[in-house]
Amino acid sequence: MFHPFQLVPRHIRPRLMWPAALLACGLALILTWQGFELKSKSAPQGIVSLELAASAKTAQTILEEWRGDHPGISMEDNLDKMVQQVPKGKDELALRLIMLDFVFLLAYAAALSMSCVWLARRSGLPALGVGLGWAIWLAALLDALENTLLLRLMNGSLENSTALAACLCALVKFALFLAALGFTGFALWKAGRKVLGGFFGLVWIGTFFSVAAALLR
Repeated sequence: MFHPFQLVPRHIRPRLMWPAALLACGLALILTWQGFELKSKSAPQGIVSLELAASAKTAQTILEEWRGDHPGISMEDNLDKMVQQVPKGKDELALRLIMLDFVFLLAYAAALSMSCVWLARRSGLPALGVGLGWAIWLAALLDALENTLLLRLMNGSLENSTALAACLCALVKFALFLAALGFTGFALWKAGRKVLGGFFGLVWIGTFFSVAAALLR
């Protein structure tokens, strides 16, 4: 199975992975840190609770709790209403985190895709590694679709079909991500001390665990 990353000389591949991995790590820390504020009675897992809300009623309960006392502002409202001073709720933080996630999904997909391909031969399962290198981009695409559906829910389109579609996208995304992350961990372990040992291994593992924490926050 072919992947474009295989065209890059092997000694250059780690240099391409590092910028994406560090960007993903930085964004993961921001999303995780700010995401703690979204945890509430209706959303014990923060924004993940909204992602996995399979019904409009559950999503509405979460959004109403986040919104608090202010009524929220629809994208259909006029400009005068948009600039009025209104009490802010946690739903505005959720909106900012969803928008930031569009950048995050590109960073983690690039880093994890390249790591799967780079470690494919070292794992002894080259086809699986390359296959997961492609699959993580499908996860990123589902993540983007999920974010779009969440924005629709937050904009007042509280329909069961929208909530269920967002939930299904999230479940498949999590499954593909965890499969790729598990493969990366296995391949690093099998590669031995040459790859896993020292500063490189510690930072690499730390990066992907922080990304996992952000996705599952």
